[in-house]
Amino acid sequence: MEEAKEKILLEFGALDIVPAHRKEDAAFEYSPMAKMRAGLRRVRSLKGHAGERIRVEGLPYESFGEDLTGGRIPEVGSVDELLRCISLCNGLGVSFNLALNGGKFLSEAGIENMCRDPETGVGRVLKELDVSASSHFVKNHVTIYRDELLDVVEGLYPELGTVASCVKFTTNGVDRVLRLYERAFERYDHVVALPQHSNIELLGNFPDNAGQMMLFPNLGCSEKDTRICKGHYAGLDVPGKYVSPRCSRGCSNRMDYLIDRKEKDLIPLIQMGVRAFKFPRYVAEMGFSMAAELVDLVAEEVGGA
Repeated sequence: MEEAKEKILLEFGALDIVPAHRKEDAAFEYSPMAKMRAGLRRVRSLKGHAGERIRVEGLPYESFGEDLTGGRIPEVGSVDELLRCISLCNGLGVSFNLALNGGKFLSEAGIENMCRDPETGVGRVLKELDVSASSHFVKNHVTIYRDELLDVVEGLYPELGTVASCVKFTTNGVDRVLRLYERAFERYDHVVALPQHSNIELLGNFPDNAGQMMLFPNLGCSEKDTRICKGHYAGLDVPGKYVSPRCSRGCSNRMDYLIDRKEKDLIPLIQMGVRAFKFPRYVAEMGFSMAAELVDLVAEEVGGA
């Protein structure tokens, strides 16, 4: 049987999917491993939907959190628990993406030195990502905001894939935004576009880089000046500089989702060659509900439907 020539990559929060058979049990404390397995089952179900038309690949991601030295990590519980999640994914032939683009990874001085040290929590995880990928013949990734950290990852773990965080592009002015994307495409394997930038008008300037793009189908703020998007990117004034958030509440701007702009933007971007999509944290269930639609759109474009 000939393998599908086209693939679609779906990145999702590794611990965001609640095991379906336990949803009614509100008192049950879902373990990270149970959530991880639930997410991987959702990916397998999409593979069944795609059949021979499209190869569906899942990319679970998890953020490291605030405790860089090795203690508790808010989403997972501990470094050891995160390492077990990575091992589970890689052992099943699934890549893993470690997000180092929030909290102290935005602004903390000397953070790169902690990432170099294999004895710190973040250093242990980076090393395991590299070792486990080699052992299981997968490609693990790291999502990065600061280029200084990219230098560390490229220097110590050149086999790890790199993903440019969408937060890198929180600025205003079309020319400046285009220069930031151009630079990111040159240095990173994948580039996550800001929802405000996920349109054919802007990303159409980079047709040769469509295969590197990763887009949010169900996250979007209509505020085009990302410096004043109060909920999603509060505090990021210019790339490389973190300031105090202007608003601690949720974003009150009108939402504008890519999945709702099929004819205007989504289909033209797929036709350009975009094949990677990211489901934002805490709404991954909603994302998976529309993933079959994304698979169908890609299949129609490549003539597999």
